[in-house]
Amino acid sequence: MYGIGVDDTRKEVKVTTVSPYKDVGLLDFQDQQGISYVGTGTLISNRHVLTAAHNCVSCDGIKPVPMKKMSFLRGFNRSTFIEDSQVASMHLPKNFCQTRTGNDIAVLELSPAVTSSSDVGFISMPAMELKKKRVIVIGYPGDRADQLEGPVMWEDDGEVVNVSEGEFVHKANTDQGNSGGPVFLDESIAISGEPETIIKGPIVGVHVRGTTFIKSAGNYATLINPHYDSVRNILNGTYPDSWDTFPCFQPEGGKG
Repeated sequence: MYGIGVDDTRKEVKVTTVSPYKDVGLLDFQDQQGISYVGTGTLISNRHVLTAAHNCVSCDGIKPVPMKKMSFLRGFNRSTFIEDSQVASMHLPKNFCQTRTGNDIAVLELSPAVTSSSDVGFISMPAMELKKKRVIVIGYPGDRADQLEGPVMWEDDGEVVNVSEGEFVHKANTDQGNSGGPVFLDESIAISGEPETIIKGPIVGVHVRGTTFIKSAGNYATLINPHYDSVRNILNGTYPDSWDTFPCFQPEGGKG
């Protein structure tokens, strides 16, 4: 969603076949009325995509209404992409439509799975540890789409200027179409263990909304930290009771 500051420092991603850009993709979705939209998602396994909940459902009061159709186009840029897949189901917090703040996050399941898994990682970092860190936001801002070739991948970086229990505010520039895109920490993190694991530029949040910088300090992202265990469980095939699951697309031969 909208959020361009005084200094627009965004850079076009010229090559989307290398990490982390190859794991970012365009979400093309259609609501129950047949209206089409686009957003951003990130591949976090060979069949799971991390995005924003508001890309997946609209809210009829407190009732979530799922999108009718969604597809993920990996590494999309100017009408070309690495591979594509349909979204078979979507998972999001049960209380999203009641309390969007801090709950605007979702995991999509693809069918079929893509041919190669993701190289990007995500971590559980407490909000206060993020303050004043630099982050990188990647996605498909609507104001930078090409009239002939469609959405174009762009990136920008900025400082985390405010944090709360479920969200943080960053100074990276965004626009409509960035929603659901990854917010990467602009540094490597060491995960203790034997051996120690180094994660380069892990995802710490999901971009969810922008504001006019004149009226606000920056743009907003849902923090991974409170949802880390739920997301990890979904990747392992265990669906948390605190999250809803909605069908989106039935593969051929599936039960509808």
